[in-house]
Amino acid sequence: MAANFPDSPSNGQTFTSNGLTFTWNGEAWKLDPSSGTKGEKGQKGEVGDKGDKGQKGEKGEKGQKGEKGEIGPGGGTGGQGPKGDKGEKGAPSTVAGDKGDKGDKGEIGVGTKGDKGATGSGNKGDKGLKGDKGEIGVGTKGDKGAVGTGDKGDKGQKGVAGTGDKGDKGATGTGDKGDKGDAGAAADKGDKGQKGQGGGDGSDGAKGQKGQKGQGGSNGSDGDKGQKGAEGAGQTPAIVATQTNGSSHSSASYQTVMSVTINPNVSGSKLLVTAGGPCSGGIDSSDGEDNEIDIQVFRGSTAIGQKTSGYTTGAGFYIAIVDTYNHGGNNVTYHVKSKVGDGYASENVTVKRGASLCVQEII
Repeated sequence: MAANFPDSPSNGQTFTSNGLTFTWNGEAWKLDPSSGTKGEKGQKGEVGDKGDKGQKGEKGEKGQKGEKGEIGPGGGTGGQGPKGDKGEKGAPSTVAGDKGDKGDKGEIGVGTKGDKGATGSGNKGDKGLKGDKGEIGVGTKGDKGAVGTGDKGDKGQKGVAGTGDKGDKGATGTGDKGDKGDAGAAADKGDKGQKGQGGGDGSDGAKGQKGQKGQGGSNGSDGDKGQKGAEGAGQTPAIVATQTNGSSHSSASYQTVMSVTINPNVSGSKLLVTAGGPCSGGIDSSDGEDNEIDIQVFRGSTAIGQKTSGYTTGAGFYIAIVDTYNHGGNNVTYHVKSKVGDGYASENVTVKRGASLCVQEII
């Protein structure tokens, strides 16, 4: 005969059926080993058939790519470019050269003194007329030197001294005194030599071109490829799910709507709990106001995560929780429970048909 265990037991509560005593440990009913009469030792069972070969484990994830190698050192600075060629000689200067030196002044021309008149043999002759004073010899001024565009010209030669002949001495007057001889004409002053053209300074040669930039260093080689990841353990995560046909009540304490129990395949794995669907808080018949429904997930008798709430028809809920509870590979039972919201009237609250609860193991 199947045992009819009580609903919502408290931790440590016992239950006896058919001479066997069970104790609720907060998660499941455990048989008390001291209860019941110990039967005789059964015969050793036959060796069972060899089990089928387990399925091949899934391929492990690809190992991470190795880190990129460091960038190689930069190339050295390019050497200094060769010196530029010397610039060509500059064109002749267009700047005026120095003014030529002034020619020397011509010497004063001096006329030759007239000869003394011969002694008169008769009456004393009249005194000879005084000879005219010789004119001052004036040398012609040398022309101005042309604008020098080359080397400086040599200095002009000194003008030749006047060479006018001295007037003959007047013959001894036998009559009138002879006229004084004319002064010799002054010699022209020699022309001043032209100034030589000055050589222009050559312009500076063009600056040599800048040397080419040295080539950059080559890129560093790629880092070694990362090691291949270890093959997966090939374990399949456990998953369970259920749906409700609908649950309606007016209790102010949490009532179970739906439950699932999962048997994890890996000790220490996490469990993803999701629940959702349509719900309704109903209408307060006394004043027509909306009623509130509170919904929460429980692990055994322990509430986990945050509660969610809904109100009138058309409401819905969705809850997702990653449970890190240390189950040690043992079975874990989860419940979705509902109640009337705090402070609201005791009208029916409903989780409607089709709402679901799913628990999936994360390896």
